[in-house]
Amino acid sequence: MIQNTDKPKFAVIYEQKDITNAITPYLLEITYTDYLSDQSDEITLTLEDVNGDWLYDWYPDNGDGVELSLADDTGELMSLGRFEISEIEYRYPPSVVVLKALSTGISKANRTIKARYRHCVGFHPFSLLVSRAVCDNFQRFAGCG
Repeated sequence: MIQNTDKPKFAVIYEQKDITNAITPYLLEITYTDYLSDQSDEITLTLEDVNGDWLYDWYPDNGDGVELSLADDTGELMSLGRFEISEIEYRYPPSVVVLKALSTGISKANRTIKARYRHCVGFHPFSLLVSRAVCDNFQRFAGCG
């Protein structure tokens, strides 16, 4: 199921500070993957970084806390949980930073390499992609379906 929207509703809390407004102009993509088992759920934030903010002043540390909320189909924000930065990738050109975060501490040994996942939510600034599995799995919580 694909839903288009002019302004996807989301919130990003970084180290207990709401950075949603600060990153919105630079946001290229947010991806959320909820794995079935044996692997930590993960989020990926992809941001434009022509000014080098993420390379210098805003450079995060591994293990920093990130909380992500996405809107359900009623427009209400639904928390996806707390994650910890596990990988920082910088791509040039163009200048893009990719922040990957896992739902458990980066020092935990309970993660394995498996490609199985239950659903993935990703969106770009002008479109929101929501797989049918998201609605099926969250129907009783979020009322989508």
